[in-house]
Amino acid sequence: MTIWHKLVEQAQNQPDAPFIALEGEDISYGQFSDEVRRAATYLKQTFSLSRGDRVVLCFGNELEYLLAYFASWCLGLTVIPVDLDCRPRVLVQIVADAQPKLILHSARKQLVEDSAVSTAVFPSNKVYRDISWDEDASTQEGDNQNHPALIMYTSGTTGAPKGVMLSHSSILFTAERIIEWSGMNRDDRELTVLRLTHSFGLGHIHSYVLLGAQIILHESAQHISHMLQRIKNMRATGMPATPALIKVLLSMYKQEFIETCRHLSYIIINTAPIEEEVVQELLEVLPHTRIYMYYGLTEASRTTYISYRDFPDKLSSAGQAPEGVAVRLDATTSEIQVNGRNLMMGYLNHADSFLSDGWFATGDIGWMDEDGFLYVSGRLKEQINVDGLKVAPAEVEKVLLMHPLIQACIVFAVPDNMTHEKVVSAVVLKEGVIWTAKLEVEMKKHCKQQLEIYKIPKTIQAWDAIPLTDSGKPKRLEARSRWRGE
Repeated sequence: MTIWHKLVEQAQNQPDAPFIALEGEDISYGQFSDEVRRAATYLKQTFSLSRGDRVVLCFGNELEYLLAYFASWCLGLTVIPVDLDCRPRVLVQIVADAQPKLILHSARKQLVEDSAVSTAVFPSNKVYRDISWDEDASTQEGDNQNHPALIMYTSGTTGAPKGVMLSHSSILFTAERIIEWSGMNRDDRELTVLRLTHSFGLGHIHSYVLLGAQIILHESAQHISHMLQRIKNMRATGMPATPALIKVLLSMYKQEFIETCRHLSYIIINTAPIEEEVVQELLEVLPHTRIYMYYGLTEASRTTYISYRDFPDKLSSAGQAPEGVAVRLDATTSEIQVNGRNLMMGYLNHADSFLSDGWFATGDIGWMDEDGFLYVSGRLKEQINVDGLKVAPAEVEKVLLMHPLIQACIVFAVPDNMTHEKVVSAVVLKEGVIWTAKLEVEMKKHCKQQLEIYKIPKTIQAWDAIPLTDSGKPKRLEARSRWRGE
């Protein structure tokens, strides 16, 4: 059984049941499955796709993305999701590493044609609606698929993105665990503003397919009032959210949030630590809503979970591991290490994905209490966590050093009340250059040409020297302690 085969089963058993709610339109399981198969047949015929081929999907939260996603699985392809705002430089790195056969993208995304890789806008259904779907094109349940279901790229500590290979079995296991511990059911309707090119958002799509329930698709949380209005109009019963979104709702839209969301059955939080006082406030303002948090990485999704309402004395904990997942702490460093059915297959083109005994080292530091609840206290690695979006300092430094007035630089994280951490940088200017506020703005514009918005330093300061080790490596902890707060 895979998520795709479960979708086919839902379409057969309840073809008229609503699956996706768009603005002003509902798509049933039967409609969606039929359109996916026709799109899959079109893609196979047009691009000569075969099982095991890799396809990059570059989309926002839109129906076309989910059609392309499931059409790819229908054909037995490996999907490589990338953000709609993915910068060309990053996409070039991903293509070089993954060697996809096809890049499909949203009509809202402008991509330069690559002669080595077929590149196309995902077509409207007018193109393929009259095509009779090819049953032989679809993977059959029980097919032996040794290739990954997904390759999801995450920032490595060196700056080069690393492809996390996920199997159909681990994806299915994770979706089943989400349903199990959250108490989701077939009558739920979930509004998601999460990026569906990331594992947090995709995990909820997978879970709802298993349930045969309805997803309310929403582009983003950029317009909070509109998002809350859709929750009200669609009578949503659940919502996944990042810590930053929860903080915005409580600090800037509190009354509207309470009035709209007091009927929600559940809210699930992930991606970054959240302060105990924020959780306490959330529990108080939504007294009838189940509030969950889970901890994990793309490489080891949903490693632990906690129901805050059931454990009010453990509001700073990331919870316990579900059955099928094991967590341990390194005796020397207290690094959190994971093993179990939620683990990735490994990093694409990297032989050293796991420890010698098969466990995965997360790079996070933590501790466990006497009841076996995990607490995440920091990181061993350099990666920056901006509300769940990962940033490699080396990647940002490489871009900054392209600026003609910068002699040297260091990029690191400092705490942020909304996003847990934010990216900042200190630079050493070339001889004779005078630091001004205008120059800082110009440097940020330079970064914007090469980096996604969340990777751009929020603040840049001019320093006389960058702290380095004897071997010339940046000393980020020392830089962080020297940072002058705004």
